[in-house]
Amino acid sequence: MTTLNFPAWFDWMEQAFEGQSLHTTPKDPGGATAFGWTYGTWEGFAKLHGLDPSFEHFAAMQRDDFKTPSRLAFWNAVKADQLPAGVDVIWCDFQFGSYHATEVLQGLIGVPADNAVGNVTINKAWSFNNKAKLLDDMTAARKAYYQTLTAYEDFGRGWDRRADECMALAYGICKLSVPAPVVAANQVTTGDGT
Repeated sequence: MTTLNFPAWFDWMEQAFEGQSLHTTPKDPGGATAFGWTYGTWEGFAKLHGLDPSFEHFAAMQRDDFKTPSRLAFWNAVKADQLPAGVDVIWCDFQFGSYHATEVLQGLIGVPADNAVGNVTINKAWSFNNKAKLLDDMTAARKAYYQTLTAYEDFGRGWDRRADECMALAYGICKLSVPAPVVAANQVTTGDGT
C-alpha cells in the first residue's frame, strides 16, 4: 500500500505546476481553471458529490479546498493506493491532466485498455522487477501521448517538463537516482512554466 504518497504528490503538483487561483490561459480549451481544476471538471464532481457546483463557489476555492476532491477524483479513481510506489504518482498525475491516461498506461504494461484500473491492471503493475525502467517507460508513453494532441504545439514543452519532473518525484519516492538527462533538462527550463 502506498497511502503516504498522496500528500507528496498533491503538494508537489500544486507547488510545481497548479498552485494558481482562478485564471484562464490563452489557447487552453479547458477555460477557467483553479489549482489545476477546470470549472467544468469541478462542476461535474460537485454535482456528483452533493457539493456547491456554482462558479462563484469554485472561484472562491483555495488550494487546500481541492485536496480531498483531488484524492477522490484522481488518486482514488486510478486506485493509486494499490499501485506500486512511484507508479502511483505518475499514473495519478497523468490522469489528472488526461482522461486517456489509464488507457495509455494499460497498453504500456500489457493489459486490455479499458480505461479502468482493476485487479488485472494492479497485479500487472506489481509484476515488473525493474522499477526504474517501468517509470521511464511510463513517462515516455505519457510524453508520446501528448505529442498526439493538437494543443501540443502550444503546451507541449510544459507538459513534457511536468512528465519529467513527475518521474523525478517518483524516483525520489522509490529512492532511485534520477537519470542525468532529466536533471539537466530541468535545469534549463525558463521561468514561464515551459
